Amino acid sequence: MQKEKMLRVLESFEDMRSGSQLFQIHELDPRYKIDRIVYREKTREGWFKEISSDDYFRKVDSLRRKA
Repeated sequence: MQKEKMLRVLESFEDMRSGSQLFQIHELDPRYKIDRIVYREKTREGWFKEISSDDYFRKVDSLRRKA
C-alpha cells in the first residue's frame, strides 16, 4: 500500500481589499519524509507562493486589526 501526500488547510484568510488569500497548510508526504507547516499566499490572479511564517502572521495580524 502506497502512502499518499496529504495537504490540510489549517487556517485561511482573505484580504478583501487586495483579493489575496493567506493559507496555513499542514503538508505530509511519507514518500519524502516531509511533515511540515507551510504558509502560502494566493494572489487575485491565482498564483500561489510560499511565504515565511513571519510574513504570514504579520499579514494575518494586520487583517484582524482591520476587522
